Amino acid sequence: MKVNKVWIAIVLALTLCTEGTLLAQKPKAAKSTKQVAQPTDPELKQHEQKVKDMVAFLEYVLNTIGDKATSARDKDVLITESYTKIFRDPKVQVEDDLVEKRNVITNKDVQAYLKDVDFFFDNIKFELKIKDIQGKVNANDKLFYKVSLI
Repeated sequence: MKVNKVWIAIVLALTLCTEGTLLAQKPKAAKSTKQVAQPTDPELKQHEQKVKDMVAFLEYVLNTIGDKATSARDKDVLITESYTKIFRDPKVQVEDDLVEKRNVITNKDVQAYLKDVDFFFDNIKFELKIKDIQGKVNANDKLFYKVSLI
């Protein structure tokens, strides 16, 4: 059995809503002029660990969907429900990097991207390595994390 290797680069913007729940969000370009209370050092470590956990779950989701041994029902649950543990809503955009040598950058809704993983691969192993985690504040004064992955 041959395992396909696909190198992907995904940038997820992860934000903390006021309740402290991590959600994915694309930050707005405009910068806020208000001062926002920055988390303390232990809080930052806790937030970064939550971000790492979300990336690990994303890797699990991609590998489970890309495994031909996974039932169609389980794949459907991951694509239609479980993705919400990582992404804010179904309109979050993911760069479609599943087709090699694509000349035009294409973004897709997260669910469409996950369906493509199921469509294009019979058996695949994703390995997401975190290159960088950056905490930032968006235009709505919400803390978010930009994660660069390979």
